[in-house]
Amino acid sequence: MEYGSVPGVDKPISRLVQGTVMVNSNEMEQSFALLDGVRALGCTTFDTGHIYGNGDNERTVGAWVRDRGVREDVVIIGKGAHHSRDRRRVTPFDITADIYDSLARFQFDYIDLYLLHRDDPNVPVGPIVEVLNEHKDAGRIRAFGGSNWSVARFQAANDYADKHGLTPFAASSPKLQQEADQLLSRVGPPSAMVAIKPSTGALLAVANGPGTDGQNIATYGRYAPGSTFKMVTALALLRAGFEPSSRVHCDESISVDGKEFANYPDYPASALGAITLTEAIAHSCNTAMISAGDKLSKGALAQAAASLGFGVDHDLGFPAYFGEVPKPQSQTQAAADLIGQGQISASPMAIAVVMASIIKGHTVVPQLIEDQTPVKDPSAGPTKALTESAQLSQMLRAVVTQGSGAGLRGLPGPEVIAKTGTAQYGDHAPYPTHAWMVAGQGDLAVAVFVGTGESGSQTAGPLLKRFLTTAHNQVSG
Repeated sequence: MEYGSVPGVDKPISRLVQGTVMVNSNEMEQSFALLDGVRALGCTTFDTGHIYGNGDNERTVGAWVRDRGVREDVVIIGKGAHHSRDRRRVTPFDITADIYDSLARFQFDYIDLYLLHRDDPNVPVGPIVEVLNEHKDAGRIRAFGGSNWSVARFQAANDYADKHGLTPFAASSPKLQQEADQLLSRVGPPSAMVAIKPSTGALLAVANGPGTDGQNIATYGRYAPGSTFKMVTALALLRAGFEPSSRVHCDESISVDGKEFANYPDYPASALGAITLTEAIAHSCNTAMISAGDKLSKGALAQAAASLGFGVDHDLGFPAYFGEVPKPQSQTQAAADLIGQGQISASPMAIAVVMASIIKGHTVVPQLIEDQTPVKDPSAGPTKALTESAQLSQMLRAVVTQGSGAGLRGLPGPEVIAKTGTAQYGDHAPYPTHAWMVAGQGDLAVAVFVGTGESGSQTAGPLLKRFLTTAHNQVSG
C-alpha cells in the first residue's frame, strides 16, 4: 500500500480510500468484517458522508472505530453540505449543522478531513472558507476541501484564503461516487446505482438513494430485474443456435398454460410480427422472448446467467447478492423467467455485472480493491471467456440506436450499449413497477434501479444519461 499526506492531517493517508456507502447497522457483522479486511490490507482511510443512510453510515463507521480502538490509526473523511430535495445547502449554517451532526453520530471529537459534498456557485467562496477555518481552529476538523468542486471554484476559494491569511482547501475529490450520490439524492422511492470497470471488476460507484432508509440495496437488494434480464435470455438463445438476424415472432400477447403475457402498453406496432432477434431485444418484445424460449434446453438460462456472472456467489468482503435463477416449477414460471419476472431476482450490482461481462468478453467478478481475488462459491464453475460478446453488444447497441434506449443517443465518447427494464410487483392491480436501466460505454458498466417508476427509459434513463455524461467529462476533462 502506498501512502500520501494532506496538510493538517498528521497520519499517513492510504492511496486507496475505502468507500463506506454500503456499511450499515442492519448488517453490522458484515460491515465490520469489510472494514477489518481492508484495514488488514493496509488501508488507513475511510470515506463517509452525512447523507449516506440518513446518518446510519456515520454511526456504523463510528461504532467500528470505537470497538476496534483505532481512532488514532485511521483517517476519517467526512462529507457534508449535500443539497437536499428542497434546497441547496452549501451555506455556513448548513456546513456547521452537518459537522455537529457528524461528530455526534461518529461520537468523535474531530474529523480528519472534511469535504464539502457539493458546491453552489451562487454562494461566494468567502463565507465558506471562513466557516471552515472556524471549525478547523476549534479542532472539530483537521483539514478540509471540496468534493465535486470545479477547478475554478477551488482556486477561487484558495485565492480568498491566501488574501485573508486563512487556511486553504487541502483536498479535492471529483469522483464518480459523489456523482451517483448526487443523482439519487432527489429520488423519492428506493433507488440505487452501481458502476463497474469491466477490465478489472473495480466498483467505481455504489450508491443508495435516501428512499432506501439506510438499506444497502445497491449490492444486496433482491428485485425482479424485468427486461434487463433479456441480456441473459439473448445469450441463451445465441447458444441455442439463434443469430442476431434470426427471425422471431412478436405478437401482441401470448398464452402459456392459460397465463396471458403481453408487451408493455406503448410497445410500437411497427415492431410486431416477424422481426429479428436484434429488433426484439431493441424494442424489448416479451412475447418474442417467450416464444423463442421454447427452443432452450433445461438449465440453459441458468448456464447463460452464470457465464455473465449472474447467480454465482462470491465472497466480496461485504454483503453482495449476485442474483438467482431457480429451477422453474411450471411452464408459466419458465415463461416469466425469460423476461426477468417469475422467480428471477437480482441486485443492481448483479445487473451491472452482466453488462460488465458482455463488455469485457469474460465473466466479471466485482471487487472493491483492484487485484484482490474474491472468494468464489466452491460449487460454482470457473469464470469463462464469452465468445458471444460481439453479438450481444450488437443487439444492445440497437437498443440505443432504434429501440427503448433512444434517450442515450448522441452521448459523447465511445458507443453506448444498453438495456431497459420494467418489472411489475405487488399483489393487486394496477401493479406498480420497478424501473431499471443498464448501459455500457468504453470501460464502464452502470446499472440504475428505482423501486417505483413509469418505466426504465423514463425513470432510470435520465439518471443513467447524466452519470455517463459526467463520467465522460471526467475522463476527457
